[in-house]
Amino acid sequence: FLLGLNCRDFYTNPATFVKGQMAIAEYYGLDLVPNAYDCYNIEAEALGQRLIYTDHAMPDVDTNEPLLADKGMLDRLHPPVPGEAGRMPYVLGICRVFRELTGLPFMPIFCAPFSLAVAIRGYRNLVRDFRQDRVFAHRLFEFLVDQVLIPWVDVLQKEVPEAPFLLGADAWSAPPIIDLRIQEEFIVPYALRLQEKAAGAFVRAEEDAVGAAR
Repeated sequence: FLLGLNCRDFYTNPATFVKGQMAIAEYYGLDLVPNAYDCYNIEAEALGQRLIYTDHAMPDVDTNEPLLADKGMLDRLHPPVPGEAGRMPYVLGICRVFRELTGLPFMPIFCAPFSLAVAIRGYRNLVRDFRQDRVFAHRLFEFLVDQVLIPWVDVLQKEVPEAPFLLGADAWSAPPIIDLRIQEEFIVPYALRLQEKAAGAFVRAEEDAVGAAR
């Protein structure tokens, strides 16, 4: 809004994004250039989840049409080609343009397993799965960690080898959205599974999301 940019261009064109963030950092006198692209949508869109795009807002998941509204879709769901599907090239492009313009590494963010599951299954459906079909829920999380996130994190790490770590954002894992049982069975184990198989990646619930939930 401050720069008068079109949001469709901002969230699809790496050069527009990087130059815009650099201008904002200079305008406000920030120590670091922001890296706030719509990190919760990249992997979901690459899997085939429909997003809503407008000229004046960040793209967002169409919650009326979750990709896995039908649980049977999981058996027909193909992992995205890491780095090539959806707007994954947009994220890689941001890393490259940022390095070209600043000489510094860009710190990419990926979507953590729990928030990704919410994006493609829907929050209500997922909570119902936790109560009525935990076998399916675990299959879903195994698929997302092993076949979607680990290959994608590997591509990001190769693109930005200087990055000391990669952050998995997980706003949906913040209380009171979840309870302790969900955290112990579906959030912590799969965050650890990801971290163990993709060294240098870690997951956390965003502080702003926790504050908003409170």
